[in-house]
Amino acid sequence: MQMHQQLTKTLARPLLVIGLTWTGIGETLAEADSARTITTARCGSVIDGISDQILGSQTLGIQSGRIVSITETPPEMAIDLDLSDYTCLPGLVNTHVHLDANPEDAADYGVYARRTQADNLELILKNASTTVRTGFTTVRHAGAWFPDTLAMAKAKIDGGHAIGPRIQSAGPYLTIPGGGGYLTFPEIPTNKIPTESQQGIASTPEEFAERAKKAIDNGADFLKVIASGAVFSTGTEPRAPEMHQDDIEAVVAVAKKRGVKVTAHVHSDQSGQDAILAGVNSLEHASLLSDETIALAVENDVALSMDVYFAGVVNYVISTPPVSEGEPVAMISKVAERQQQVASLPIRFCSYRRNSNIN
Repeated sequence: MQMHQQLTKTLARPLLVIGLTWTGIGETLAEADSARTITTARCGSVIDGISDQILGSQTLGIQSGRIVSITETPPEMAIDLDLSDYTCLPGLVNTHVHLDANPEDAADYGVYARRTQADNLELILKNASTTVRTGFTTVRHAGAWFPDTLAMAKAKIDGGHAIGPRIQSAGPYLTIPGGGGYLTFPEIPTNKIPTESQQGIASTPEEFAERAKKAIDNGADFLKVIASGAVFSTGTEPRAPEMHQDDIEAVVAVAKKRGVKVTAHVHSDQSGQDAILAGVNSLEHASLLSDETIALAVENDVALSMDVYFAGVVNYVISTPPVSEGEPVAMISKVAERQQQVASLPIRFCSYRRNSNIN
């Protein structure tokens, strides 16, 4: 209660997320005199992400664009930038984004066939800019229909030519033909499906291993397998497995040799078991896991990255012609129940708010 009251009082000040993705420590700092180097900034209060208490007035020590110290400093000390009217906190991390799509695309999935690579690049950079301006300085891009274009956007951001967060990319979805990561919708004729979106499609363990190798060769920071159907994909069933355990094992084997991790898109309980036993590092969604499968995740130190669905997005999607056999609203309820259960267990767990494309 004391922490809650303190937080409420502190948040009366504007929040300033100190992100290190931009030159210096963020756009707010860039507005200061660009001719001088900023090495100190005083904040009205600080949420450092470590202490149980919100810190009062603090001075940030900055070297080469990185915060190296947070200290109490006498008011009379000279500083480079005065942020006394702000509460400062570290950049936030979104563990599951898809910057190459928007929720409103659900009204007409044919847009994926009509957009050019230039259109997709513009969309990704726009979403990346919005993301970092809202305080998220690192994102985990959990699969892309347009992985090559995402890599272009990432290079622009990393090179300082565009504003955006640090992006950890899974590259293309590793999925079966017609599966949850396959870009197939009634609005898109088969011959119009963008070739770029087909890079991760495979049918056998051998094929999945090859797709995994290519994804890593092309710059994937981790890999994502679509183990079950997806909620808003045409013709897939979220409650049913799509990839077999040996398919997932083939991807995990490649990943281990190359030193990268594997996450699995999982709604169904059987898919969760298969993915855990195949050796993945984490599960996305984990919507319908049984108590036994959650216990298996705990036993195998498999992290869960679970949705906090944004109801407005879901309502928008389900108000359009149905695109799945799934029941989105019912699944939201299941996810909420599971998150309450998982939060009390000895397991690495995070949740994220879905405000972009939902899979």
